[in-house]
Amino acid sequence: MNDRDTDRWLVSDQGRRWLRRLAADPRDPLRQARTLRAELTGAKVRTLLEQLALRRKAADKFPAAADMFFDAVALQQATDALVAAVKAQRFPAGETVIDVCCGIGGDLLALAADRPVIGVDRHWGRACFARANCKAHAAHAGRPTPDVQTCVADAARLPLPGSHWLHIDPDRRPGGRRTTRPQFASPTLEEVQSLVDRARGAAIKLAPAAIVPDAWLQQAELQWISRSGQCRQLVAWFGPLARHPGQRSVTILRDTVESAFHWTPRPDPVASASDGFLAPIAPEVCRYVFDPDPAVVAARLIDPLAQQHRLERIDARAAYLTGEHRVSCPALTPFEVEAVLPLDRKRLRALLRERGIGRLEIKKRGVDPDPERLRRELKLRGDRAATLLLAPRATRTIAILARRCPAATPRDG
Repeated sequence: MNDRDTDRWLVSDQGRRWLRRLAADPRDPLRQARTLRAELTGAKVRTLLEQLALRRKAADKFPAAADMFFDAVALQQATDALVAAVKAQRFPAGETVIDVCCGIGGDLLALAADRPVIGVDRHWGRACFARANCKAHAAHAGRPTPDVQTCVADAARLPLPGSHWLHIDPDRRPGGRRTTRPQFASPTLEEVQSLVDRARGAAIKLAPAAIVPDAWLQQAELQWISRSGQCRQLVAWFGPLARHPGQRSVTILRDTVESAFHWTPRPDPVASASDGFLAPIAPEVCRYVFDPDPAVVAARLIDPLAQQHRLERIDARAAYLTGEHRVSCPALTPFEVEAVLPLDRKRLRALLRERGIGRLEIKKRGVDPDPERLRRELKLRGDRAATLLLAPRATRTIAILARRCPAATPRDG
């Protein structure tokens, strides 16, 4: 039985029944495997057990993970359901979108919510899984069966209909090693550009640290999307899908699409600039310190955000901002400062012991100390909790003892 036959069997009614049976079996995988070998081939046993493990791993990305199908590499690269849903909002409802390099369907399932979709991938099994996953996601959400087609094709040779919308997710590991340079992905930069030029509008999913071509800085809107404290991806929007062509923007997600915070600075610094620091350096650390969201940092929009809220940098080498007034903005995590001192372990240990701090969150920007090692060296004792922010300041590293302030909501932004 080859891989294609195994994948076809897995998504069949028979494969689904076996998966449901195993999911309800409380025994460990080793004992499950012994029972399965009496009825199934070794290849099918391995496939079923691997699929159950991947479904458990995918639960934080997809609400319908218990009924979806994955392979390990494609799951790692797949857009999670919430990020995909926010992206899908930009595409016109009811109009066909072609998802090039669709993988197991992370973006495709969100696009299929209110429009026909065509998923394209050169891997037969992933195209098969993508179609099944769109149906599983729709059923979980209580929606009708979506209009989904998938095909196996090389994106570089893809024949496209006349007027179409594109989503493209180039493979960033074509040779087994991750790359942040689009020209080394698959399809290549030239092939992607050819697809974009023939499209009515397009979205290209990239790594947050991707180095985009100079031409895109003028043509596209570059949007960095974060969720749960991680910058997940950079999306380059072209044509009518670009709300702010030639500008950078951030989207910050929490638990729902409705809670998304979108921010585009006006005016945006020239995207191709050398990132000269626009916000002044604070003469001293003020009452509040603010940690910008990772999407803001990845988009190099720290200084416009500081200017908007009348904040200053602690140091040119670190992202931390400071000010005397409390700012409520979803793009900033606020901390109220209790003490500022040089990073001297003996002094710091005495201060923490004096204040009864036994639970310490340690964050750092622009400095080297290992937080876990430092926590062990501080020998914490006490009932209080606090946060320690480590940052460069002139020629030394400083430690800022602080407490977290309540998080801002999208409405605050």
